[in-house]
Amino acid sequence: MEDITDKKPEDASITVNFENLHANMALNTSSGEEPKKFDDELGKGEDLSQKFQNSPENDAIQNVDSLKESHEDLNKYGESADEIDDTANNSDDLANKTDYSTNNGDNSANNGSEIKTAASADNEDGEAENLATMAKEIIKNAVDGAKQQVASEIENNAAQDVEKKEEWLDILGNSLLRKKILKSGEGRDSRPKREEEITVRYEAKLEDGTLVEKNDDLVFVLGMQDILDAIDISVALMERGEVAAVESDAKYAYGSEGKLPEVPPNAKLIFEIEVLKIQDGPFSSTIDLDRRIKWADAKRQAGNKLYSAKKYDEATMTYTRCTKALEKGWMCEESEAGRVRINELRIKCYNNLTASQMKQEKWQDAFKSCRAAEKLEPNNVKALFRKGKIHVMLGELDKAVDVLTKAGKLEPENKVIANEIAKHKKKLDKQKESQKKMYRRMLGTPDTSASMKPEEKTSFWSQNWGRVVGGTLAIGAVLIGVFLAQRS
Repeated sequence: MEDITDKKPEDASITVNFENLHANMALNTSSGEEPKKFDDELGKGEDLSQKFQNSPENDAIQNVDSLKESHEDLNKYGESADEIDDTANNSDDLANKTDYSTNNGDNSANNGSEIKTAASADNEDGEAENLATMAKEIIKNAVDGAKQQVASEIENNAAQDVEKKEEWLDILGNSLLRKKILKSGEGRDSRPKREEEITVRYEAKLEDGTLVEKNDDLVFVLGMQDILDAIDISVALMERGEVAAVESDAKYAYGSEGKLPEVPPNAKLIFEIEVLKIQDGPFSSTIDLDRRIKWADAKRQAGNKLYSAKKYDEATMTYTRCTKALEKGWMCEESEAGRVRINELRIKCYNNLTASQMKQEKWQDAFKSCRAAEKLEPNNVKALFRKGKIHVMLGELDKAVDVLTKAGKLEPENKVIANEIAKHKKKLDKQKESQKKMYRRMLGTPDTSASMKPEEKTSFWSQNWGRVVGGTLAIGAVLIGVFLAQRS
């Protein structure tokens, strides 16, 4: 804001008026007196101008400057809205005390004309005194105008600051998640990005003010659902160093289950969050190996908890993110030892992902995850065992028995695998017998072999082999005809 009190155009105007008066009075002097008398009187007026530096009006200018500095300090250090209001009220009082200056300012031009007219009067002593009074009035009007303008600007700025701090942002447009800035951060450019690692300080309270959670050093990856949705979504709109209040419906906090005993079901929470640090996350190529593995293993364990709670959709999402971060790390890692560490954790994550997808009955996805683990470690028993069970669910019993048999050879004492092999071998034998019976019905051959003697079985096949061959050829001819018809 331009400092109005630093401008003193009135001083120059007064000097010009003094000089014009001196010239006019010198021209209109008819009594023959020396001009020195007017010079003396004019000096009195100039003495008044000099004394103004120690006058209350000059103190008013200093008060205005102090008010401006106070307002700048308030903006700089973010003092409370109440203090801003007090400053604005003081400015109102100052402006009210000087309201009459407006009319006096409007008459300033007329005063200048009166000074010129007074200079041509015959009574030199009285006009010189009148000149000094008017000069003082012009200076006072200028000071009052400056004070009024500064007070007005302080009041407007204070009102804008209060309005900005009291504004609530409806983040999702449904009034269920709102955010208000308590302390501004370092600017929009300092906002975190998805997949970056964020460190925050936060506390959560119930609507009655009961403190239910507090953490001065919470670390999470933005957008990875490592934390409550209320915090994850709000922090994405915050700046480094910003402090914000967040009001959240239970939907974005602990939901209908709550977090007993601290948070009851369907409880709304009020957070205070401060963004302390923003750095590269586990998906970045710049992150070091230890940090990446630490995050991925913590993510895997979080997925295990979700799996145990039968939240299979969330568990699958968590394991998937874990595997992606590790795949990124494996590509960026140059040392063989580092790649071995990463692959060990990748196998665990892929096996867990397979189990979760099987619970969701996503058999094809589960098969891909299982194959990924098997590719990293071909003789991994867990991967082979789950692969065998997937083959069973896909109706591929012969493949299932083969894979389970391989797993059984790697762990011959594993009774679970042995039971699965026996069970599915029995199913496979029944399946093969059913297929044989189906073929016999197709060929029109009665199943009498069970009641025949060995020599009768030989005689039977020797007598009917022509029928079998003929039937087979007939079926083949029909299939070929259908195939050719479809192609044409």
